[in-house]
Amino acid sequence: MLGNVPAFLFAWLGSSYAGVISVPLSYEQRGTVLESMLAQSSPAMIITDLLTLAEAGTVIDSVPSIEKVVVVDGNTTGSMSAVDMIAPIVSYENFVSDKPIEASATQEHPHAGDTLSIMFTSGTTGGSKGVVCSHRMALGFAETAAWSLGLTGEDVSYTSLPLSHVNALYSTFLASLLCESEAVISRRFSVTRYWKEVKRSGATVASLLSSMATLLMRATASSDEQSHNLRMIISAPRPRDLVSFEKRFNARVTEIYGLTDAGLPLGIPFGERAPAGACGKPAPNWECQLVDDDDNPVSPGAVGELVLRPLSPHLTMSSYWKQPDATVAAWRNLWLHTGDFMRTDADGWYYFVDRKKDLIRRFGENISTFDIEVTLAHHSAVAEVAAYAVESEVTEQEVGVTVILRDEHGLGSAPEQELLRYCEANLPYFAVPRFWRIATTLPRNASGKVLKRLLTADAMDESWDAGWRGRSKRTESR
Repeated sequence: MLGNVPAFLFAWLGSSYAGVISVPLSYEQRGTVLESMLAQSSPAMIITDLLTLAEAGTVIDSVPSIEKVVVVDGNTTGSMSAVDMIAPIVSYENFVSDKPIEASATQEHPHAGDTLSIMFTSGTTGGSKGVVCSHRMALGFAETAAWSLGLTGEDVSYTSLPLSHVNALYSTFLASLLCESEAVISRRFSVTRYWKEVKRSGATVASLLSSMATLLMRATASSDEQSHNLRMIISAPRPRDLVSFEKRFNARVTEIYGLTDAGLPLGIPFGERAPAGACGKPAPNWECQLVDDDDNPVSPGAVGELVLRPLSPHLTMSSYWKQPDATVAAWRNLWLHTGDFMRTDADGWYYFVDRKKDLIRRFGENISTFDIEVTLAHHSAVAEVAAYAVESEVTEQEVGVTVILRDEHGLGSAPEQELLRYCEANLPYFAVPRFWRIATTLPRNASGKVLKRLLTADAMDESWDAGWRGRSKRTESR
């Protein structure tokens, strides 16, 4: 339970070398979620810092399997300036403990299929599951990232994402080790410091999430955002207004698609320019297919769930830790089911449609929250938007949205009504949101993913209700 500090990487690499299983957890985890993760993984040792221990110590003390708590000296979770960035790591000697730490390798060299780490999913549906990652699976993340970026030993990779997640740990840090290049790891993401840190680090490639790209686009322009060495930014997914983003920040953007549960099966091959909205083609060593509810393949252009199979051993998760039923369900019919709906075109490009769990069923129609979000994001007054399902007393579900407006939005005192009219003109009637909420922030987890379950919980009580719309204007005119 450490932030982006050198001790995190030494603890992780040391665990790997010793042949023991590491469990990277965010230092921000608290309460019942942390308690569940610790109960599932039953760790023998916790490596953390004083501040985290003070805030989560009660939960840690309640786990009977823990034999030792190792505290890393220093405030590892405080604010950070550009000069504090972690440069190429040489040594770290600030472990403190009441007793010396003893470790011995259980075997000379861990095998490719041996468990390296348990990486917990974000738990957006149900409880968080521990994904059992082998040494080969971690390298697979790194290989696909390097393949999409065209990474070489001359590159410098920059990330401000948390090392407790696969994006920074596997796709940036491990990819840099694989390519014998340099990694620069910021303590945390900061809109105001981002381009200053990128410039000062000399980074040639960087990693973003779409939510971070949105925040950077909203920020006041600075001279650093153009005068850097970036040749490529890898994003998941690419910014919605890709042309404007690339022009403003003077860098090309590519994309990879992946899951903690599976790996990185899709990406834009280095040197290729993907069509608008495409998230990639199958990466080397992966077989991908879109299927219907009965796992039958769908034709190009039709929407289906993405299922995967690795073409080399140990490339995807071994299991969900101590959850055999969930493992079997995910691997039914010998394909790993992602829970993501996509479509393909005639050239083999894959296009993300929506998460299976996020798809809204209304008036007998399947509605993509992604389509609603893209439509509203094109309105000049909208800075960010999240769409989600709201339980309905009439039809299967209703559509709810939470919108963050730009500072100078110009929509007057009733922005929801103006945005409603915009949606009525640009969406099919069954996709027009009913419940509207104007907010200043969206709830997110440590990796920047919007926590839609928190928006759904009280949507009917805290939103403006545009009323039930059971028929389209075309139907009414007839």
